[in-house]
Amino acid sequence: MFSLKTMILTGIGSGMFHAPNNSTVIGSAPHEHRGVESGTLATMHNIGMVIGVAVSGALFSSSQSEAMNMFASQYVSDSLLKSSVFVYALHITFLAAVIVALIAIVASRKGKSKQRRYGIRK
Repeated sequence: MFSLKTMILTGIGSGMFHAPNNSTVIGSAPHEHRGVESGTLATMHNIGMVIGVAVSGALFSSSQSEAMNMFASQYVSDSLLKSSVFVYALHITFLAAVIVALIAIVASRKGKSKQRRYGIRK
């Protein structure tokens, strides 16, 4: 249930963020540079996704190994062991994603408050 709630929250947050963010970034560029800005934005999205998948996959894999060592000593059936290990690794991976998202929210808010303080307008 935790994993489902996390996936729903991540999907909603992603949908609410990307469209206005893209509009703001491309809208802030001068008209003659919007093509370059669009290409740069798409490249940064792709790099972020690739790095995110790689880090998440590595975390998931290492969490599975850790869980296998923890749960193997409990003498459970093979199918229960596999599902418990999978769920544990998924929880750890999604928890890390939530932490990264919260850090990004805080960093974004701090950037906006500095812009207001120094009168920076885009």
